Amino acid sequence: MLSKSQELYETLAASFPTHAKIARKYRLFNGENPYIYRVICLKKAQTIDVSDERYLDFSVEEALQNLPERERKNLIHFFLKHRLWTKAEAILLTQHFANLNMMSEEEQIRSYKLLRVSALQDVRLIIKKHPDDYLNYRKIFPDAELIKEIFPAELLPYVFWRKPTSIYTFDSTSCENLGKHFLIQKIERKSYAE
Repeated sequence: MLSKSQELYETLAASFPTHAKIARKYRLFNGENPYIYRVICLKKAQTIDVSDERYLDFSVEEALQNLPERERKNLIHFFLKHRLWTKAEAILLTQHFANLNMMSEEEQIRSYKLLRVSALQDVRLIIKKHPDDYLNYRKIFPDAELIKEIFPAELLPYVFWRKPTSIYTFDSTSCENLGKHFLIQKIERKSYAE
């Protein structure tokens, strides 16, 4: 959010113009409001200058890794009753572009269909949908497995009996907290949004 504040303003303005004007006026998305005295972020994921002392570096990935195993298991059990079994070699993290008015539903479907026949062709896949993404990915990826449970993507390293090796995504920010556990394959969305 911090490095993409302009994009967030535009996305919000498409659905909620009054909210967007308020957020812009008070400089909420970019953290520049004078009443914001601390911005907690993953510094390595930012494309803006976060060297000021008001920016506090925080890695969800490291925090989860450093938790005692029992506490981590309890946290995971809050979201999932059992570990997931898959034969997939890669995870696809989806995004809800249509819900955010970043593209139409048809454009989102077309983007993922193009992805299926190009970068993901012949890849054994399991799909983790964004919680706000309502597309039916079974129609787009009929051979893929689908994770039905809703949980933070940052827990992916710990929820499988045998975890896939890679993650594919267009823009998912949660990938920034998964790089120590998976090979992250970020796909340029523009080339699939035609």
